[in-house]
Amino acid sequence: MNGSVSPKQFVLDEETHSSSSDTASLIDRRGTEHDAGADEPVRYPPGVLSEEEKALPRRQNHLAVRIPTRQEVLDARTRPKQRPRRLGIVVPGLLALLGFAFLSTWVLSLGTQFGDQHRIQVILMISDGMGPASETMARSFVQYLASTNSSSSNFKRSLLNESSWTDLEDSYRGKGSMGGMLPLDEILVGSSRTRSSNSLITDSAAGATAFSCGVKTYNGAIGVTPSLQPCGTVLEAAKRQGYMTGLVATSRITHATPASFYAHVPDRDLESEIAEFLVGEDGSALKGLRVDFAFGGGKCFFLPNGTDGSCRTDGKDMLGAAKAKGVRVVDGMTALRAYKDEDSVDEPVLGLFASDHMEYEADRQRITALADEQPSLKEMATHALRYLSRKAKDNKGFFLMIEGSRIDMAAHNNDPVGHLSDMLAYQQTVQYVKEWVDAQNEQGTPTMLISVSDHETGGLALGRQLGEAYPEYLWYPDALVNATHSSSYLGSLFASRYPAATRDWVISELFEKGLGIVDAAEWEVDAVWKMRQDAYGANRALADAISRRAQLGWSTAGHSGVDVNLYAYGYNSTGLTGNVENTDIGLHIAENMRLNLDVVTIELGKGQSSWFDAKAGNETTRTRTTGLGHYHGDF
Repeated sequence: MNGSVSPKQFVLDEETHSSSSDTASLIDRRGTEHDAGADEPVRYPPGVLSEEEKALPRRQNHLAVRIPTRQEVLDARTRPKQRPRRLGIVVPGLLALLGFAFLSTWVLSLGTQFGDQHRIQVILMISDGMGPASETMARSFVQYLASTNSSSSNFKRSLLNESSWTDLEDSYRGKGSMGGMLPLDEILVGSSRTRSSNSLITDSAAGATAFSCGVKTYNGAIGVTPSLQPCGTVLEAAKRQGYMTGLVATSRITHATPASFYAHVPDRDLESEIAEFLVGEDGSALKGLRVDFAFGGGKCFFLPNGTDGSCRTDGKDMLGAAKAKGVRVVDGMTALRAYKDEDSVDEPVLGLFASDHMEYEADRQRITALADEQPSLKEMATHALRYLSRKAKDNKGFFLMIEGSRIDMAAHNNDPVGHLSDMLAYQQTVQYVKEWVDAQNEQGTPTMLISVSDHETGGLALGRQLGEAYPEYLWYPDALVNATHSSSYLGSLFASRYPAATRDWVISELFEKGLGIVDAAEWEVDAVWKMRQDAYGANRALADAISRRAQLGWSTAGHSGVDVNLYAYGYNSTGLTGNVENTDIGLHIAENMRLNLDVVTIELGKGQSSWFDAKAGNETTRTRTTGLGHYHGDF
């Protein structure tokens, strides 16, 4: 070490608080009287050798050990900046290494249980319009059926056992009038916020786009941001990255919720254009079929204008286009019976079972004409899971969206019969899917189920004040037991019988046989009779009659802004809990499937001007893309 190091090499330590750097080196600091020069080793005591030392043999290239002076030792003790600092680096490093080892072990243990983590099956179920009060209503109704004995049998059995909902009985048997749980009750994990980008009350388009794209957007937007830019969806990203994809809905397959997973239009009413996305005719950078399996209603939007049963705005034959691309078209129930999914290993499938929306479950169960029959939500979900799981067996997995669409539409009518029957059909489907998820996870295939509503509809209250007197605390599930049809069906039936229908027919067929009401008041009959040419008006009058008897209140024919229940089951079901934004659900799916939504968004933007018209559709919808509305003294 050079003994002539400049005394200005180091800065004063913190204790002196001096700005001076006029300090000697920690190692080479010594007084001038002790400086032995650059080439001569310093000895202690300096400059003095004993006679014995002088007599010792010396090696020419041997350097004597240098012992620090007392002053150097004191300096080292008082200079914290020069103390060994490796301990502060080594300890955190060791902790980080241990943490990495623990994380690696945990990940590898998951791999042992589930195999390749790139393989996953995700099922998103959407109970459109079903709020927390609706879930309670369905549970209370089933509790009543389970705890009430049937009077039509010589054997002791419950009304639930005789109903269409017998497969829900296991959770209620022996539980009394206050026990039992619905399939969804068992997997409640939190709640979802529902507002859109431009309103505290969302519509289905914005709500579904939050799930599909993971972004908040304006009411009416289908796969589009508030800045009118198409956004990549989890379904599109899944397809692009090698997953199978599927959709099941009881609405038109071009309706807002299913459409938001595969289409991009500025206005939800552009269903003719939406149908083109389903068969890969959009002309965007994402060419080809996005959806491998699709079951639902809405055939009219796939038939060219001018054809019987068409509701398209142009002459495009979308069914023909689908068949030309090798899609297996399942047109109606007869075709479904002939359809064997084993025969379509390499074919995408498009099943359309109604010209418009499919029937409410209460009405579907009583269809007698073979040509009008339709599959249940559970039956369609069964076909979808069988098809997708088999096709994805040697693939990465799949994404499937299943929507109980008409839960919402019955609530728009304030119709407790249609609302209840479709909720219970949804619960039956959830029960089947849960069992399927269990089997898949036991076999080592990570499978996740999420169930959520996009919003609440109707402002349903389980309790209603019928007069000015203080209300009683009650509602009556039994008032709904004998109803056989939705009020929508009965209203349409009444209008179709004009002018032949009589008041007696109204009482007999609509009130007594249709709703199970045997004590219709004259004013109630009058209210319906006045609407004999107005199917919707009759529908609303009949819905109010049975709601009053059950003492169910409705605050709106539209949506409300309450949070909705969130359910999760199976693989990583604890990863989505508490009160979350609706966008978190889509992002959670993307994270678990390792999807890159941004790449899809970029690809959609390529040549966007050739296929996306930001000015299409309803001008009012387009102009209200951002910002909340305010009260302007409307009332």
